[in-house]
Amino acid sequence: MNEILKKIKELREKKFLSQDDIAVKMGIKQQVYSNIEKGKCRLLVEHLLKISEVLEVPVSCFFQEKSLDGNEDWQKTIDKLTGMYKKMISDVRDDKDAIIFLLKRDNERIETELERTKKVVVQSAASVAV
Repeated sequence: MNEILKKIKELREKKFLSQDDIAVKMGIKQQVYSNIEKGKCRLLVEHLLKISEVLEVPVSCFFQEKSLDGNEDWQKTIDKLTGMYKKMISDVRDDKDAIIFLLKRDNERIETELERTKKVVVQSAASVAV
């Protein structure tokens, strides 16, 4: 991942753009972009797509490897992209599982509170009827 971030920074600097320039075009704060570029927060696919759009380069350029003769080594590029996408899919699955767990837990809390509220309403109705 560090290689990708280095390439992003290198391309940004080659185009004489500041972190703030990129952040504004991405619609995020400069500090958030800085954290992305420094690897302090996860580089999401949506970030990578937007960065490539702002820098006017294809996403694949962040992953290109050079062979010993200086030509692009497409197999390494493909392998790197495949690995990255597998990791992203795994992260999404992990996030999905965490979200499902939290929703189930919140649902249980709501159901418990609803049952308690029903009891209070029934008790209040019974005491009013008497």
